[in-house]
Amino acid sequence: MKKYIILLLSLLLMFSSLSCKDKKKENDFDYKESYTEAKENESITEDIIAAPDEYADPGNCYINVSINEDNGYDLYKAPAGLPGYRYGPSFIVYEDGSIDAWFASGGSGLEQWDWIAYKHYDGKSWSEEKCVLQPTPNSFDHYSCCDPGVIYTNGYYYLGYTSTLNENQGDNNLFVARSKNPDGPYEKWNGSGWGGNSPMPIVYFSEDQSLWGIGEASFVELDGTLYLYYTNDGSSGRSTMIATADATDENWPLTLETKGVALENGDCDALDVKYVDEYERFLAVASEQRLTDNSFLSFYESRDGITFTKVDVCKRNVYEYCHNPGISGSENGHILKDRPAFIAYAYGPEWGVWNTRMQSIELSLTDNLSFLENSSKNLKVGELPRDTRDSYSLDYVGISGQSKCVITAPVTQQYVILRLAACKLFHDQWTDLHNLRTEVELYGYDESIIKRTGESSLMFEVIGVGETMVTAEFRGHLTYVYVIIHEEGATGKMVALKPLAYDMYVLDRSTDLNYLPQIKSMAVYDDGSWEMVWDPNTQGIFYNYDKEAIEVDKSGHIIPKKAGTHIITVCCGEYSYDLSVNVILPDLSLMTFEKGALSHELFGQLNNTETEIGEDGELVCVATVAEDPFVCFNMSKATMNAEDYSSISLRYKLPMTNALPSYSAQIFFKCKGQELSETTSQRVTLVSDGEYHTATFELDDKDYWTGEVELIRVDYFDSCQEQDVFYMESLEFTKAIN
Repeated sequence: MKKYIILLLSLLLMFSSLSCKDKKKENDFDYKESYTEAKENESITEDIIAAPDEYADPGNCYINVSINEDNGYDLYKAPAGLPGYRYGPSFIVYEDGSIDAWFASGGSGLEQWDWIAYKHYDGKSWSEEKCVLQPTPNSFDHYSCCDPGVIYTNGYYYLGYTSTLNENQGDNNLFVARSKNPDGPYEKWNGSGWGGNSPMPIVYFSEDQSLWGIGEASFVELDGTLYLYYTNDGSSGRSTMIATADATDENWPLTLETKGVALENGDCDALDVKYVDEYERFLAVASEQRLTDNSFLSFYESRDGITFTKVDVCKRNVYEYCHNPGISGSENGHILKDRPAFIAYAYGPEWGVWNTRMQSIELSLTDNLSFLENSSKNLKVGELPRDTRDSYSLDYVGISGQSKCVITAPVTQQYVILRLAACKLFHDQWTDLHNLRTEVELYGYDESIIKRTGESSLMFEVIGVGETMVTAEFRGHLTYVYVIIHEEGATGKMVALKPLAYDMYVLDRSTDLNYLPQIKSMAVYDDGSWEMVWDPNTQGIFYNYDKEAIEVDKSGHIIPKKAGTHIITVCCGEYSYDLSVNVILPDLSLMTFEKGALSHELFGQLNNTETEIGEDGELVCVATVAEDPFVCFNMSKATMNAEDYSSISLRYKLPMTNALPSYSAQIFFKCKGQELSETTSQRVTLVSDGEYHTATFELDDKDYWTGEVELIRVDYFDSCQEQDVFYMESLEFTKAIN
């Protein structure tokens, strides 16, 4: 009987191993035939056929991504002798083989940096490009629409995009728009519904305005849940966040719930995520060492859509200087075995001169992770292929008010004129639409403020004081001009102070000790203009608050001291408003070090030490030099009051393999306003027997133990040998008895 059991187990192991072997299958859809027709049309020069594997029981296997020897083509080429780019592509591949594609493209200049461009492939050739989304003038997304991420669900195309009202190109927020058609027109999320002239972020960046912020959306819908992935580049570094929403709800942005960090980005850029039906897991792509001659593509997978692990790299058949890649998917963001799959990315050695490359991918399962291709050489660009067509011969791709997207005039001014221009593909030729004004439609404006002087005129008569948006349409292309008519004698004097986005913050230090929100306000002036204000030094803004509960620093950052709901009165000149801050403080009375523990955010300076997290979640400290090894914990992030704790206990272990027979340690304690010195420290003799022991340091009778705790420094060996090891299981604070 025993022999049969062994034989059965052997067979099971063999079949389990075979389940991860490649099983290639021809696609049901004859994409090669479609390609041949397209090549005859000279719109496509290379095949982008993909061959996903048949489904196999994934077991402990991993997705392997293959890009064959350069099999793609440039969907976009920068114009000869000019800058130009398309990046961050988002693709939907349909059952009939047609494709919709969206890209970030150049905008109209200094006032609108980026637009969203669109192209369609009908199975034979690609359409010419069209601008389908622009910033809304005088609004929260005033400067840009870039980094598209698109999904089709419940009858709408949802287009996530990055934008800002910060002219320094930081402080980005994440927005979304929707349309019944892939090429628009799109209506933007306004905070409670869709449409209007006041788009609002679905994810708002509340940290310092000098940081990059939030954006670069990617969507997947699975079983009625919408998975939203986005970049958060703030005080805690650069990471990909995951939020979920009810995909069946028309107003799904109201149902968004943050699920945390999907991936610490490190050296990679934004993730584009799809769901692979055959393997029942999520697959994501990003570029590493982006925009360099050593760049390559990295792939990550996840079983739950929340935690991602790196599983593959592709470099050998990827062009150098690649960045901002995207993976094709179905309408709801799935990779299906009967539809072609491909990767696309921007590349080019010169900043802002980037082609967009499309290449087919093949997916399979493998038993072992391998990143050997990382040591390969990527494809060299040489001279970047350029689009040599004459710009004059191309159709218009968009229209704009360019530097006149916002028009301001006093009510005594008799007329205002729209300065509209249309651009070609390269954005190098702008045609003044005055001579083509009979083809321009203008609508949507308030006739109690301005009135068009004629059906073919770009001139408006000023009727009354107010603000209104004019929609301009020319040959199917849309743009918007915001008109402000103010009272006579307006001087730019402040007339109101408002919260920029929200009048309430939740400052939850129990999940992120680095989170440091910045108060951003909107100053409104009598000429209809407004600006973001945050700097007390240059913008005259100041704050009144309970200094025992919170602190607002010189840059407007909110620093918590006590848990609870607190009020900050934000003031500028004679105007003010109240801001509510709900502070949630962490309980760090027991600091442990397992993966994901909040105490990792307290790690500060290390001296002559290397650290890692052990198998049991302990902090392993290795002395790299036999002199003064120590680790520091920056407790100022924890908002701990010394008087609340009477002692600290250190749980430690010394392995028997250490070089010396005995050791001693010294712990330094620093509270606010004090210096680190021998007088604020305690020593302890360590037990060296390979077992865990507890060393307790009494503090409630020490003069230095008062006020806010800023630093704890653990000099774990007074004397040691190189490579001696110290295990720290925990630091525990004992609460004082009042």
